[in-house]
Amino acid sequence: MKPGNAERNAYEIRNDNIRLEGFKVVGAENAAGISISRSDGVVVGNNISENNRYGIFLHRPSNNLVENNIAKYNTRKGIWLSGPCENNTIRNNLAVNNGHSGFLLFKSCSGNLLENNTSRNNWDGFSLGVCAGNTLRSNLAENNGVDGFRIKASDNNILNNNVAENNRYRGFHIHDNSSGNLLENNYAENNKWLGISVGGWVTVDDNSEWGIINSHYNVIKNNILENHSTAGIAFYFTTNNVLKNNLVENNRKGIYLRGSSNNQIYHNNFLSNTTQAFDNGSNTWDNGYPSGGNYWSDYTDEDNYHGENQDIPGSDGIGDTPYSIPGDSNQDRYPLMEPWPSEITAEHLFSADDYYLFNPGRYVQYSVSESEGNLDAVMEVACQDSSTGIHYITLTQIGEEGGYWRNSAIFREKRNDKIVWLAGCPVGNQSHFFAMLLTMPSTFQDEDSWVGSWHGESDYTVNWIGTHTVNGVEYDNCIRITISRTKSESEYLRGEGQVYLSKGIGVVEYIFQRTNGNVFTARILESGRLSPVTISGKVIQDGSPVEGYGVSTSFCGLDKINSFATDSEGNFSFDIYGHSIVLRYGPIVEGETRLDVENSKEYKIDNIETDITGLKLIL
Repeated sequence: MKPGNAERNAYEIRNDNIRLEGFKVVGAENAAGISISRSDGVVVGNNISENNRYGIFLHRPSNNLVENNIAKYNTRKGIWLSGPCENNTIRNNLAVNNGHSGFLLFKSCSGNLLENNTSRNNWDGFSLGVCAGNTLRSNLAENNGVDGFRIKASDNNILNNNVAENNRYRGFHIHDNSSGNLLENNYAENNKWLGISVGGWVTVDDNSEWGIINSHYNVIKNNILENHSTAGIAFYFTTNNVLKNNLVENNRKGIYLRGSSNNQIYHNNFLSNTTQAFDNGSNTWDNGYPSGGNYWSDYTDEDNYHGENQDIPGSDGIGDTPYSIPGDSNQDRYPLMEPWPSEITAEHLFSADDYYLFNPGRYVQYSVSESEGNLDAVMEVACQDSSTGIHYITLTQIGEEGGYWRNSAIFREKRNDKIVWLAGCPVGNQSHFFAMLLTMPSTFQDEDSWVGSWHGESDYTVNWIGTHTVNGVEYDNCIRITISRTKSESEYLRGEGQVYLSKGIGVVEYIFQRTNGNVFTARILESGRLSPVTISGKVIQDGSPVEGYGVSTSFCGLDKINSFATDSEGNFSFDIYGHSIVLRYGPIVEGETRLDVENSKEYKIDNIETDITGLKLIL
């Protein structure tokens, strides 16, 4: 839908208990695609709002649900709650390529839950301004222009199990007199400057830093902070914060404190940072004896004594001399000889995005077989580029005309609190193993269990296994997901199995024992990245080009994937990834987003290396 007047909201809700679902809203250039004002009990779900000023705007809302929406290419905010607002749930949404915050709660918002959302390529990922008592849980912020998560002048909020990766400045930023916030079990990696910052701004030039006095009484615990060019954690002009049980590894500085005092820092693990710590204020670096201080990977003294003064013979797991903190006269009086047993370690906090193949151009080829002998083939899984914001992959058999697998499109979506692969059309029975039987929470930990309820319930348990060998090749950073108690109408989906996944690759081995005794296996042969190729040509029927016919990799889900409707001369053109691909072409069912199966055809292309032009697809 496009509004008749770009100055007005495309959809505006001012009443209670309204449902708005399944719409695509574009073109409210100076207003909101979807606006909810002073309403209660509204459900906004499964909508796409793009190229507006604001994607979804809630003004003074209470007790509303916003889920499974996409807000993209809006010039300002993706999803914005303006207070006073309370008790709203914002979950399973995607905000991408918006000009300001992907998600913003501003002014007197409290009791709201933001869960399992993704904010990518926005100015900020998630922002709270002058808000209190909200929960941000299991969200992903990546590749945003400033910060992943920003807490400004906001108190008593909880940030738990979130992931901030590859944001331009900071993963998590608490500033402007924000107090009483809890950051727990979060993961920050490869943000350009800082993993967590409490206080003011920081620049690359250390002499240009400035801070806001007294962001205080915040608790930062059980977080992982890795690979930052300034510091894993930084405090600027802050007081009375607690930093404990964190893993800080491979940063330029592990922790940096400037102008800060009365902060407690203990039971953290500082590993292989270029400079482990700096502190020019007055802070406490241990929890007294015998609780101890922090673990420093460059501490080299011995442990021959024990006691508060470390002068009684006999070891106690604490170094005999203090660890000096550069910058002033601060010391960790009781440095630990072994790493503190963190509740979370880098290997055991997982993001589904690290283990599910979804980056466009990524491909994996598998040898697939079935013990009953009717399947022995090579299958390629290739991740395609979708302009809709919904990732999708194609599954194609390599080297056989038509092929047992033919070709299936599979879409990556979120259902409830899980990431789910949904099989498209047509679907070979085995392709379900890369779709409906694989679900994951957005983030999860070693030994977690969950129930997947798509296409019948299944029980899942995940375990960290480190390395796993397939066909003589050893893969690192592997997890094993055990599937049990599957319930499905299809015999292909009933049984139990194990899926082995490697970080950055995806599935490397799949073994499934069906209840009928047959065993299905898929084992990785190779993986890598492909460049896109352009496929173009004409669709011809009865000797003449046809207009408005669809060309795609699937019979259905044309609204989710790259597809093309032919122009007045029958032309089509779109980009694709893969060594082999199956095109499907034909008329589109009126009022629906699928091809007319009975009147459509397939065309398989093998050994793709360069652009393919001049195709003639004959109906």
